[in-house]
Amino acid sequence: MQLVIPNWHPIAIHFAIGMLLTATLLLLITSAVRDMSWAPNATLVARWNLAMGVLAAAAALATGYCAFSTVRHDDPSHANMVVHLRWAFGTTAAYSVVALLAWLDRRRRAGAHIALAGLSFIAAAFLIVTAWYGARNTYEFGLGVQALPDLEHHHHDEHAHAD
Repeated sequence: MQLVIPNWHPIAIHFAIGMLLTATLLLLITSAVRDMSWAPNATLVARWNLAMGVLAAAAALATGYCAFSTVRHDDPSHANMVVHLRWAFGTTAAYSVVALLAWLDRRRRAGAHIALAGLSFIAAAFLIVTAWYGARNTYEFGLGVQALPDLEHHHHDEHAHAD
């Protein structure tokens, strides 16, 4: 029996990306509008997203390392995988520091200390760079896909697309 998903990295990483970017956005927004009635609740959601996002990032690192060790690849894709892996470790470390600082800043009712908000923004930039290298692994190098479409035998005029 052939697996549809040969590794779990594509599933694990999307949880981490969603939770960490949501946490960053909420921390930045609530830091700007501390006096809004919803800011304390949104700050709490941001802190929980940070905690769960760091756990999801650890799972993404583990599954990504398994993929790194098992997915067939050539030299150019290997070089990109190494850069992606290094950025992933750096991003996870940065968000781990953000999560720790958010925990230390937990007495603040709404928003975040300016240093925490700034570091969160930098960690989000790291995450975007990491995701870009990961996307290159799939969409440029074709890693982790079972088959690429045969474009030589595909002609748009032979079939219709639904409106």
